Amino acid sequence: MTAPGSKKQLWTSLAVVLAFAAFGGWSLWYWGPPTSEFLEEQERIRAEAEATAEAATLAANSESARIAERYVFALQNEDCATAIELTGWMQDRLAAVQGQGTEAEGEVLRELCESISERVLDGQHLYAEGIEDQYLMAPMAQVSMVDVDEGRTDLEKPVQERVWFHVSYPVPTQALRDANGTPIKSVRAGLNVSKDGQVLKGELLGNFEIDFDSISYAW
Repeated sequence: MTAPGSKKQLWTSLAVVLAFAAFGGWSLWYWGPPTSEFLEEQERIRAEAEATAEAATLAANSESARIAERYVFALQNEDCATAIELTGWMQDRLAAVQGQGTEAEGEVLRELCESISERVLDGQHLYAEGIEDQYLMAPMAQVSMVDVDEGRTDLEKPVQERVWFHVSYPVPTQALRDANGTPIKSVRAGLNVSKDGQVLKGELLGNFEIDFDSISYAW
């Protein structure tokens, strides 16, 4: 036998379901079926949510992803110490002057920090040779991790993983520019991380490997 309270809850639930069904039917009659634009937008939102969840899972299970994210954060916040600590070729520069005294080491550190924090106007152009990291990962850039793969096999050290980021710029006047000076809305960039946890140089200019086919100019 159903208790009076349970029967009441059952009828209440049924009433709510019927109300939603009626509202859905009225909405379909009043507004018409969903447009293709609406359905496409819903699909885009769903795909973005899935990509975000997948990226979070990758980051949680990948030491390389955590290192790459630390590096991006350091660049956007002009944290020279962390960026230098994580960059392979910069660590090699420091190792080369070890034993030559604190003055020599301090000079190299100053030079490296200046190279990370320098942001001259012409530097924000993306060329076939790449771009310096501090321009790609400018403070206003919106950065999200989108993938992790095996990475390159032709770099100076064995690669543990390559971490891919989607980088977009909210304001055209502050955006990255191509070689012709045209503002870039977004681009995909990968960071190869070595097996000993260092960021490797992926282009002639900069550490980030640029996916030129991913460049979007749509604002």
